[in-house]
Amino acid sequence: MAFPSVYEMTNPLTTVRKQHFWEYFSGVTIISNGVEWQNMTDGQSASGNRLTKSGTNWTADATGTRTFSSSVGAEVEFTVSQNTSDSFCGFDISTNTDSYNMDYALYCGGGGTINIYANGSQVSATGVSYTTADRLGVKMNSSGTVTFLKNGAVFYTSSTTASGTYRVNAVIYTSGVSLTVNMNSRWATINPTGTGTFGMVDDVDGGFSVQSATSGYAKSAIYFDNKRQFKGGGSVCIGSMKNSVAGGGAYGYMGLSTVGYDTGDFAYMGKPDNANNTKFVLATSSGSSPETTANASTTVTQDTSFHTFKMVLSASNVVGTIDGVLASTNSTSIPTETEKLQPTVLNMNNNSGSGNVTSIKYMECYNT
Repeated sequence: MAFPSVYEMTNPLTTVRKQHFWEYFSGVTIISNGVEWQNMTDGQSASGNRLTKSGTNWTADATGTRTFSSSVGAEVEFTVSQNTSDSFCGFDISTNTDSYNMDYALYCGGGGTINIYANGSQVSATGVSYTTADRLGVKMNSSGTVTFLKNGAVFYTSSTTASGTYRVNAVIYTSGVSLTVNMNSRWATINPTGTGTFGMVDDVDGGFSVQSATSGYAKSAIYFDNKRQFKGGGSVCIGSMKNSVAGGGAYGYMGLSTVGYDTGDFAYMGKPDNANNTKFVLATSSGSSPETTANASTTVTQDTSFHTFKMVLSASNVVGTIDGVLASTNSTSIPTETEKLQPTVLNMNNNSGSGNVTSIKYMECYNT
């Protein structure tokens, strides 16, 4: 069972009160959550999070098993196997099982464009095009505001505010067409290169572990699912982390980043991949063009124990402490002052070793 977590953030760059997050990684499950389907009718069937249609009709329906409140919100993201067919995906009040008459529906039209529907009626012909490669999404925030997205960018906002308990709902019209649907969670995994391993550490209060693939310049991380609400020039990140291997062999970092790994803007503390560097490091990056990075060795020797790493990000520098003691300061190649960052735990293997496991058991972030 996971310890309680707190996540109270709206827009931290303009909001003072709700901008603090902390979480214990005890019993936590971190995945990109595929929708589990139920109540499939009239030719719709599921294999994992993939919903497929046999037969052509509008009477088909499928709903997700998970419910969520408008006071909490949720986000669904999907791809469609054809852009010459017709299908709907969105949110519906959980007691409503009426085909495509869902409350908030993104309609993928057979002409390759997107329309917005509510309760069976079209509310907007957006003219936005889509392909089979596009990630389409519907998002409800904790205030009940519903937005529609393409590849993570909002292109339409509903004029009505959601209120009540909802499920994901989907309808496919055309035979042979499929939707692949995920519910985005607060934390998600990412594998920029290679396929990593993620899971609980089999140890008392061992936290959650990240290990990258065993060959190549592999990178694996957990990140805040692109909820980037911490300011590059005014935030704090604290975490309790350990690596299973000291010295050279592979990287293991925690901190804040734009994209969830080692590009763009970031501020990390942890273990470098350098057999000659026996100390932990403070690693920072400015994602301006060209991107610049800086690694500052700390005063603390690497080991395999949990340490409390803390980074204070300001417009002029990033100050790092380990177990409450000043360890290093970087004043060059630091995150852009107004850049929005997200919590990240990163493990990388640079062909010099594959045994290192990066474990996190606590993280806290807030804007200053």
